[in-house]
Amino acid sequence: MVDLMSQPKNILNVDGTIFEFPKHWRVSIFDEWEQFKRPASELHLKGCDIVAFDGETLWLIEVKDYTYLDASIPKDLTQIVGQKAAGTMALLYALERREAESHAVEFARACSQTTRINLVLHIEVKDGGRKEHVPTLLAPFKNKLSSVGRSLGLAKSLISSSAVSSSNIPWDARRDPQTRGLHSDRR
Repeated sequence: MVDLMSQPKNILNVDGTIFEFPKHWRVSIFDEWEQFKRPASELHLKGCDIVAFDGETLWLIEVKDYTYLDASIPKDLTQIVGQKAAGTMALLYALERREAESHAVEFARACSQTTRINLVLHIEVKDGGRKEHVPTLLAPFKNKLSSVGRSLGLAKSLISSSAVSSSNIPWDARRDPQTRGLHSDRR
């Protein structure tokens, strides 16, 4: 397994996908924040996996991996991602106004300086051993996610996957070789 303690802070491992963000970015695994866990538990609040801030844009990133043997993609996936984005933005807004100091409060204050918010669904899908099919498999989610993003007033809504590169995604994502054997997408 990747030892994240010895890695630069802009490398995150979420659900078996390793994300490497530009060094000047501020990034965090949002749904691990203590300030998120309590309202998530008590209020059933949903939140995105990663919040990333490049100085101008706040990126809300939800990571989904449907390459496990019995995994199936829910029909309302993009609505779920929209609910997670809304929950993330609401909590960041509330944290920004807190008087107490913490990593989460400081991060939320930095994020309040953004000029735009982008939503990204990073999704891994079963491709039957043919990576060239991934763009076709992801296409149905693009328009639906864009509609969700417009409803939330977001600048952009994008789909990404470690199986295909995208010039619109300014970070690298790759599968964790330590957990790769647990997946059935290429067998």
